[in-house]
Amino acid sequence: MANKIPARPTNRFFTDLESRPKDYQMGDETVSNLFLTIRPTGVKRWNYDAANTCNMNSRRIKMSLGTYPAYGLAEAREWAEELNRLRGRGIDPRVAKVEAEAVQARKNANTMRAVHAKYIEFKSIEGVRTLDEKTRLLERNVFGQFGDRPITEFSKADGRACVQAMRGRGSYGAANRMLSELRTFLTWAAAEDHVEHNVALGILMTKEDNPRRALEMHELVWLWRALDSYPADQSDPVRMLILMGCRVMESHGAALSEVKRGIWTIPRGRAKNGKPCLLPLAPMAKSIFDGARERSFESQRGYFFHGAPYKGMAVPFLTVLRGDLDRMARQEGETVEPWDMHCIRHAVRTHIVNGDDTKKWLAELILNHSAGDADRRYDHGDYLESKLALLTSWEERLMKAVDGRAKIAA
Repeated sequence: MANKIPARPTNRFFTDLESRPKDYQMGDETVSNLFLTIRPTGVKRWNYDAANTCNMNSRRIKMSLGTYPAYGLAEAREWAEELNRLRGRGIDPRVAKVEAEAVQARKNANTMRAVHAKYIEFKSIEGVRTLDEKTRLLERNVFGQFGDRPITEFSKADGRACVQAMRGRGSYGAANRMLSELRTFLTWAAAEDHVEHNVALGILMTKEDNPRRALEMHELVWLWRALDSYPADQSDPVRMLILMGCRVMESHGAALSEVKRGIWTIPRGRAKNGKPCLLPLAPMAKSIFDGARERSFESQRGYFFHGAPYKGMAVPFLTVLRGDLDRMARQEGETVEPWDMHCIRHAVRTHIVNGDDTKKWLAELILNHSAGDADRRYDHGDYLESKLALLTSWEERLMKAVDGRAKIAA
């Protein structure tokens, strides 16, 4: 028995439609060109069927939305009304759909992480250093949540949320560095027409004090002792920071090929200032590298510690270390001010000189800071013996303090 179409069909009407031996259609009297096709199997599907008045193609405009009731009556009517509006303006809905899908495909391809990869490639051509560090900051604090989102949908509120999350962890200095890198990246993205404007420009830097400071001698001792409870691949690169004053990315990314005949050569490609740095190894530092080399050979790795170039120290490990120092400080009736791994480099630069102004220039060479114009142009000495003497002296003072049982003086 044929179903009589009411003046304004309802969901109940379309639900009650029964299947027949052959396909048949039931139109919606409310929105023109909208039909529900009922198959003999009982499957019901929304279709749009209208005369082609948009171009010279004489074929009718036929499109499908999906099955009923997955798409309800209200959704189907809204869909058909939009197609009718396009058709009334002389736009073929099929062409509009293809164009919309192409736009969405471009959006999906231009995610935050994908565009940043293009940015890093561009910076690599320019010869910019510390690209691993730049990637690490955004990967950890932005891309973990927003990396797969189209860059055009990344908002100012999203950027602010990332910064506030870092501030909430007490990482005020890192939050400012991340925001600075995010601004630089989005400025490039805007210049390359990936986005219309840089949404990060309006996000304010934190006004909190930067936690960068020099760890006190007793804090370095606590840290050294705390590292005893961690696997060598985690503890040894941090100990190299304490012994040599190198940067985190330099110690954690040390390759086997960089250490020869008792000298660690940090190549220009991994040095922040783009200049190689030669560091002679004092006894303790040499023993750490020797042990790491044996482990590396056994596992067929090309690197001393992690088996791959440095990609950033895990936040949980740093958090646990901070907790260890806090507990040790409480046992001594003291507290530990906020710090990060770079504070170790500040500490080595401070303590290795030990108040002797004549050692400052040598400490700068060990830390591979850029020299003045005249020194850079005319002084070609490597000062390996002087560096070794100063590093050995620092190592002996540190080990004497670590072995001591009394409270360490600052």
